Formats: sequence, structure tokens, C-alpha cells
Amino acid sequence: MKYILSFMFVFLSMTLIAQTSINDYKYVVVPKSYEFSQEQDQYQLNSLSKFLFEKHGFNTIMEGDNYPTDLAEDRCLALYANAIGNSGLFVTKVSIELLDCNGDLVYITDEGTSKDKRKGQAYIISTREAFKSLETLNYSYNEEKTSNSNKDSTPKFTDKEIAAKQDIDVNEPKANKAESTIAEEKIEVVKPLGVTKYKRGDSIVSLIKTDGGFELRASNLNNKIIASLLISGQDNVFHYLKDMNTKGIAYFSINGNLNIEYLDSDNVLVSLSYELQ
Repeated sequence: MKYILSFMFVFLSMTLIAQTSINDYKYVVVPKSYEFSQEQDQYQLNSLSKFLFEKHGFNTIMEGDNYPTDLAEDRCLALYANAIGNSGLFVTKVSIELLDCNGDLVYITDEGTSKDKRKGQAYIISTREAFKSLETLNYSYNEEKTSNSNKDSTPKFTDKEIAAKQDIDVNEPKANKAESTIAEEKIEVVKPLGVTKYKRGDSIVSLIKTDGGFELRASNLNNKIIASLLISGQDNVFHYLKDMNTKGIAYFSINGNLNIEYLDSDNVLVSLSYELQ
């Protein structure tokens, strides 16, 4: 009994440390495929992981996408996601790891399980179950602590690695401060004000600004409210609520287009893009 209690104390202590230190990281990088996968984004598990991290408030980047400047210069600002998957005869199991820039384990979720006989669905269900562990973390990036602790001690990307991430010519002369400011202004996300029209195929919708976010109304349904976009704790990311069973995220692209991602009734990731009119 004494040894059991000692083990439980150590385990709980490690859990509390992980919950504290996880706030020291600004980003989560999700790989394009997991080690147990046979192809990139198999069963859309990597897209699902990105969606679920964002749902829990993490600033998430897919591996290979353009990295923010601070992350390109300091890869230790991010945690790197990994999934441990095991598909047995009767049960499929998945755990999600978060590793630091040195490959050390910072956090691991509880094991998600599924007895679904369809392998793809079993992995999807198990992954969703594993991510439920993040609900209790209440993640919030601690910028001040990170900037102080990582100021001089963290490994950096080389110039070539930065160029590869940002698609920059390393031989190109650096822009001056004024040019840099202009470049930053050009990539500012266009957000709608008041009532804005969007189109997707033959469907035209109106996005109406509210105190809590936006209402999405369908023109062909007498402007009926078909979904709500609610403010989240993350800039340019909104909670997408279509009905009790359809929940996801919404965000605006640089050109002002509206992008929506959610899981359908079969746990398949659906991505919609509405063009700004």
C-alpha cells in the first residue's frame, strides 16, 4: 500500500508539472502523418488533431506550413505533437504526446479507446477520446515566462531552415524597417463589419456582426440563421455552432474569405470556404 501511494504521488506531481509548464509554449506543430500511419493524414487524423488542438485554445500549425517569424527563429516556442496508436483485434488505442524542441516529453493524454470494427473510424474515435484530457488543462500561453526563460538558451533554426519554412531567398538583402512594416500590414486579416455577403457555389450567405461574434444567415432560406460564430480566446478563431451535434471552428483568410471546419455525424472532417463578395 505504501508503494502504491508513493507511485500515485509521483504520478500526480508529474501531471501537475505538465499542466503548469504547457503554458510556456506558444504553438503546437502537428505532423503531416503519424508513425503508425501508412500515408499522409491517413483517416484525416492529422487534420482532426489540428482541429481539436485549436478547439482547446492552442495556436496550431501543420508541419510544412509557413511558420510565424518568431517560431521560425526559435523552434522551442512550440510543442510538437505525436500520436501513439495501436490497433488490436478488438480495441484500438491512441494517446497524444506533446514534445519540446529537444524531443523531451512535456505532456501525454490519457489513452483513448474504441471497439469500432472499422479501422478508420476506430482511430478517429480513439483520437477524439484522447483529446478529452486537454479539457482540464485550461491552456493559456504564458508569454512573459517564455520570453524570459528562452531568451538565450533555446536552440535556433539556421538561416537555411528559416528560409525553407518561410520560402525566403537567403541571398536576398533584408528589407529595412519601413518595408517590413508595410509587409506586415499587407498580411493583416480582413474581418467583416456589419453585414457581409459570402458565396459558395450557388449558395449566398450573410454574415452579421453581433456582440458575441457573428450570425450566418442563408439568403435562399429567407435569411434564416443557419449557424453562429462565437468569439473564442484566440484571435481570428471562432467557435462554429450549427446545431447541438455540429460544432467546429471558423476563421477568416487574408483576403477576407470565411473558412469553416467541423466534424460531421460520421466524424469526418468537413472544410468549407465562402468567398467574400
